[in-house]
Amino acid sequence: MIFYLIKSTISLALLLGCYYLFFRKDKWFLFNRFYLLGSIVFSLLIPLATLPDLFQATYFDDSHLLFSTGDLELPETAGAIGAPSVNQPSEFRLVYLLYLVYGIGVLGMTFRFAKHLWAMYCLLANAEHHTNGKILLRLVKEPVAPFSFGRYVVVNQEEYLQSNIPQDIIRHESLHVRHGHTLDILFIELILILGWFHPLLWAYRRALVANHEFCADNYVVSQISKASAYSHTLLDFMHHRTYPHLGSGFHYSLTKHRILMMQRTISSPLAFASKLGFTALAAVGLFVMTAFTSQSNQLTYYPNDSVFTVVIDAGHGGSDAGTTNGQLEEKDIVLAIAKAMDELTSTSSIRLIYTREGDDAISLSDRVEVANQSNADLFLSLHINQHDDEAQQGLEAYYSTQNAQSDLSEKYSQQFIQNITLTEAGKSAVKQADFLVLKTAPCPSVLLNLGFLSNPQESAFLASEKNQRQLASQIVQTINEIQGK
Repeated sequence: MIFYLIKSTISLALLLGCYYLFFRKDKWFLFNRFYLLGSIVFSLLIPLATLPDLFQATYFDDSHLLFSTGDLELPETAGAIGAPSVNQPSEFRLVYLLYLVYGIGVLGMTFRFAKHLWAMYCLLANAEHHTNGKILLRLVKEPVAPFSFGRYVVVNQEEYLQSNIPQDIIRHESLHVRHGHTLDILFIELILILGWFHPLLWAYRRALVANHEFCADNYVVSQISKASAYSHTLLDFMHHRTYPHLGSGFHYSLTKHRILMMQRTISSPLAFASKLGFTALAAVGLFVMTAFTSQSNQLTYYPNDSVFTVVIDAGHGGSDAGTTNGQLEEKDIVLAIAKAMDELTSTSSIRLIYTREGDDAISLSDRVEVANQSNADLFLSLHINQHDDEAQQGLEAYYSTQNAQSDLSEKYSQQFIQNITLTEAGKSAVKQADFLVLKTAPCPSVLLNLGFLSNPQESAFLASEKNQRQLASQIVQTINEIQGK
């Protein structure tokens, strides 16, 4: 998801930047309208696009990224089965909190949208029907400023019957009706329900509403002899009454910009074409870069299909230290073991990818996304446990029955248990747990708890760099056995 948001945000920013730089002050209003709408759709879809295989692995060899070292002698180890307990990774709390906040935002925006629709329905349901030529009017008793919604221009009944609403204002709103501007507003409002947190989507809404007003003003000016007369009408008609949120209304906050826009002249077709050409090149370039990135992340980092890709997830990181005994921290030990695995990988047929290579805070969903993007064959998460009882000790391998390949996950867990040894007294166990990284990974997934920091013997064992390298070598040995079968 994070990659999708990054790509869509870059596209939204680039296209909106081109709009404000090249097109906003131009009077090609119909083009500007569909440019803004198209930019939103394009930016939401472009992260999903990939280029065909013709442009991918055949011509791009990433084999230089493979890890390759000399031969490695690995110790023979064995383990026994026990049944200690585990602490669920603390990143769960942050992920679920983010999901909760997002869900609350979606529910709030849905309620907001439904509330505005209901208010509009109640307003129009009690309105008096009237016509002004071909314009369908709805006369309401509420003190609203003139606005349009759907097929109707809505005005205050008393003001209209007393002829206090200038005909130019009616013409302005009728253009909103003819061009279906309400559909634009409803479209962007629906997009904002899911993307309520994205400031660029709100910026697109403001730009779209402003373009509606410029377009309607241009229509009115084309019907009269002088733009100055209409400008005075706008200024004379300015007051503080509002209109419903979903309507295409008389935006007084835009009055200054609208009057300035009326004074502009339309640019020459040649100048417009040059701006359009530059924007098209930027959009094509963005598409190509995004499509290559997306496809290569998923399929073509390594064109050799025989490469066995393993995502090594060193748990925790950043402000989340994981378990600690006051001197040692889980995040540092598992990262040291992961780095040692990098040095010990002895075959080019195995590719290791790391969810973090430094002291970085990575969300659980982003860790799983690495496996998605790299088309991983195995996801291996490294952790260290702790317990109130100092006697608790041993190695634990976890898998999830909700994983799409749970049978392989269990099998691989057994292999890790058989090959990894901590202290002589330590026991080993294969367990089942539905941790997020286990059940949502797109490949077989195993979580290893490499002992207990709360146990003095295992804490001393894990503090040794030599023992960390031993654990790394045992894990690499197991990966080689898994890859060879």
